[in-house]
Amino acid sequence: MVNKRKICVVLINRANYGRLKSVLVAIRNHPSLELQVVVGSSMLIYRYGKAVDVMEQDGFRPNAVLYSLIEGEIPQTMAKSVGVALMELPGIFDRLRPDIVLTNADRFETIATAIAAGYMNIPLAHTLGGEVTGTIDEHIRHAVTKFSHLHFVAHERARERIIQMGEDPRSVYVTGNPNLDIIKDLDLSINPNEFWKQKGGRKYGGTGATVNFLKPYLLVVQHPVTTEYQDGERQIFATLEAIYELKIPSLILWPNPDAGSAEVAAGLRRFREKHNPSFFHFLRSN
Repeated sequence: MVNKRKICVVLINRANYGRLKSVLVAIRNHPSLELQVVVGSSMLIYRYGKAVDVMEQDGFRPNAVLYSLIEGEIPQTMAKSVGVALMELPGIFDRLRPDIVLTNADRFETIATAIAAGYMNIPLAHTLGGEVTGTIDEHIRHAVTKFSHLHFVAHERARERIIQMGEDPRSVYVTGNPNLDIIKDLDLSINPNEFWKQKGGRKYGGTGATVNFLKPYLLVVQHPVTTEYQDGERQIFATLEAIYELKIPSLILWPNPDAGSAEVAAGLRRFREKHNPSFFHFLRSN
């Protein structure tokens, strides 16, 4: 009997799951690997879509859950959420005994995964390192890079940046962005209006106009800038005022749980109450 190497993937929000879904499938289907999944943060929260339910519908059951997200959407709660995750992850890793931990990108929860794995002498693999985005996310990403032993990057420039940071070139692999796997596998023969009606309209309907996806429309998402979190309401209101002038049907997504999320949400509500736009659809997360 072959001893399988245990790969533990830590997922912390719905975008995180989307980026790594094809990776989960590949690990699960590999004869020499055993997939372990730890689910935490907003993946477990109904207000942010509770993506763990989607994950389970896709056939992935969590080996452990991590309730670490402290709500409040301010810098203090982001920092405290990292601390809560760091308190819980060592016990989870000790129980699961993974051979490798895999984490993704730059979310504030990612640094807790890197620190826990690092101090427990568990090799860490990191996807989508080497990017440049600014604010705290970039600091987190580069810090996780320095904790990591294997790097799976989206393009050659990202590889070059990681090597410039002192990482062994033999540990850096240009694999592309796993997000593209989802796009590649889309069934383009499906009428998007029917898909929305059958899948989205019932569960993720939100409020506002019906968008005809066979005609031009806008998809709008604006997350808070964590270094300007108190200005989130004004920023999203300015964005929506500009889009309103275009008179193009628009699908508006709710923000993530970063500091400033409450302000962005307040701006969305205030705009909706002021204009009641007949061509906007506000898509709720849950």
